[in-house]
Amino acid sequence: MERICAQIVIDCLALSGVTKAFGIASGKMMPLMRALSEQNRIRFIGVRHEQAAAMMATGVALGTGQIACAFGELGPGGSNLVPGVANAFADNVPLIVITTGNASHLTGPDRGTLMDLDLVELFRPITKSSLRLTDGRRAPEVLRRAIREARTGRPGPVHVNIPADILGGTYPYDPRMLMEDDFAAAPRPFADPALIAEAAACLAAGKRPLVIAGGGVVRSGAADALMTVADRLGAAATATQMGIGTVPTDHPAYIGHGGIIGGAALVEALQTADVVLAVGCRFSSWLWGANGPLIAADARLVQIDTDPAAFGRNVPVTVGIHADAKAALTALANRLNSHTPPKAVTGWRDMLTTRHRAELSESAGAGPVDGLPHPARYAELLNEMLPQDALVTYDGGHTTFWHNERLSAPAPRTRFHAPGLALLGVGLPYAIGLKAAYPDRQVICTVGDGSVGFTVQELDTALRYRLPVITVVHNNAAWGVIRAGQQKHGFDFETDLSGTDYAAIARGFGCVGHTVRSEEEFRAALSACLAEDRPSLIDCLTTFQPHPAMKYFGAAGAPRPADVALPY
Repeated sequence: MERICAQIVIDCLALSGVTKAFGIASGKMMPLMRALSEQNRIRFIGVRHEQAAAMMATGVALGTGQIACAFGELGPGGSNLVPGVANAFADNVPLIVITTGNASHLTGPDRGTLMDLDLVELFRPITKSSLRLTDGRRAPEVLRRAIREARTGRPGPVHVNIPADILGGTYPYDPRMLMEDDFAAAPRPFADPALIAEAAACLAAGKRPLVIAGGGVVRSGAADALMTVADRLGAAATATQMGIGTVPTDHPAYIGHGGIIGGAALVEALQTADVVLAVGCRFSSWLWGANGPLIAADARLVQIDTDPAAFGRNVPVTVGIHADAKAALTALANRLNSHTPPKAVTGWRDMLTTRHRAELSESAGAGPVDGLPHPARYAELLNEMLPQDALVTYDGGHTTFWHNERLSAPAPRTRFHAPGLALLGVGLPYAIGLKAAYPDRQVICTVGDGSVGFTVQELDTALRYRLPVITVVHNNAAWGVIRAGQQKHGFDFETDLSGTDYAAIARGFGCVGHTVRSEEEFRAALSACLAEDRPSLIDCLTTFQPHPAMKYFGAAGAPRPADVALPY
């Protein structure tokens, strides 16, 4: 059976479960655009900049657990994808990235052809694998390999470059190469029973047990099993930025989340726990102090991960279990079924949870500063008015700190950040991808006035595709964290962002725009936006107020000497 290569590419993506793809209609991409137009299994959303295509695909993958796809034209179109793909790579998000290239006889090596660029090499450092399809007959094989690799072990993006002549060419294909089972995710590894027994004994002997849930818990759907283990141990529990929601904010073991910005109780737990269970957690610098990870040197660590290279990378491991999080945690919960934690253990947990709640209570309801609502207060008001099933993206610097602390997280895949690369501008594209995946749920992007400038043009995308996301901008008219750091060291240079009317920009795209200067105005604007059928933006005028966790975040990973000038 002869078919056009582009049609086979779309078939392979659909067979792997891809339902959303993002990019820009472009010249060498024409065979793919035609193939997309002739089917209804994959919805294509055209963006205003390719970096947003990769970000939207990342939002879909984070929100649904399903792989998504981003397309980029040869040369600058493909290179525009780089920030979004690097962001997905840093956060272990599986994507398929497809770019085009000049015809095979005009490239490799370069002959000076228009827009020629070696995208395979460009993407190699920011993907699990970067491949070039050199024979159209091998398209099913190469796509199957890319999809499997993106989802297996430590997930991440995989790039496939297809020269224009191959993409539009017609080739013979064996239907047996397009069987759905061949594109299914590889089975996840089960835990060694002996290691489960060793881990259970180690954890049960702890006097101050701490459970840390990373993104691997979310990917595995293991939140319930995780909290069963935490309950049976009487442990304090927290989630990393990628694991937010796996430890519900109303759970008795919750001590804050998001790493060191989660508050003093969380920092104390990291420093004083004598045994730690870390699941799908990389111990990135969100869990560090000035001298590296905050885990005590004599603490015992039980680590569960699908990536064996994660064991001992940043913290020495007592028991390392190479396994799927859900499978390992279920086995561990069964092993701990008869364990009853001593009162001293639950007392340590309860002391931490009480301290965390007291911290939040003492600082709640902050009054206006210079006549404008405190950024924490805007976050609290948003939390009060959010529908229970709402999805929220965090974007920016200090804005993310306040929302991480003040917004509840009732379940996994409800709050979304970009902690690995800390890429600015992800919030609106993530929200658009999430709204495309969940059209019946409210999706809110929270963003600083610095970050919103990176991708504000995607309001046009949201409007064209009738995706009524809500963007809440914390507008302190500055690069706030950077200005605070500069002023700490006696100067202020090029940090001013005053004079921009973000609500007017939204209206210019045909969206709804509100500017608010008080709690009452914010409540009214958000109520209106929640009822809107168009994308909307609320420009929340505020002032920069340093978050209490700045002292921890500024120290994390600081170069030595420790008193070096830092922007925190």
